[in-house]
Amino acid sequence: MGITGIYINFYDENSDVINLETFNSMNKYTNAYYIIDDMNFFLELVDDVEKTFVNIIVNVYNSQEDRNNRNNLLYSYFYNKEITKNDNILWTTQYNDFKQYLINTYETLLKKILYLDSTTDLPTEYQNLISFTDT
Repeated sequence: MGITGIYINFYDENSDVINLETFNSMNKYTNAYYIIDDMNFFLELVDDVEKTFVNIIVNVYNSQEDRNNRNNLLYSYFYNKEITKNDNILWTTQYNDFKQYLINTYETLLKKILYLDSTTDLPTEYQNLISFTDT
């Protein structure tokens, strides 16, 4: 299981100077393949209370075939999430959470590039860019 959708390299050396012109010239991978390649659980003592976290690594490849061959890694996302024993920690849930994270991240960045406030909807051509499919 994975997610297929757009990947835009906002993390290159020029990422501090993003405007519409630089955005339009950036490499955009429309069928990038996102996959959870690692998930670890750990306990941490926070304010004398034991808390459980999941550490997730999502790798992004140019395509599912590239992932199968472990070629052309585009980017790796690393994030931690606190969980409880009542949480649903199935892979499907993690993918859905990560997919929503991607949508929110791209929406925020595109609104910033287009000088839109947070309450304004993205124009349709940009909304269509940020759709993701379970594969």
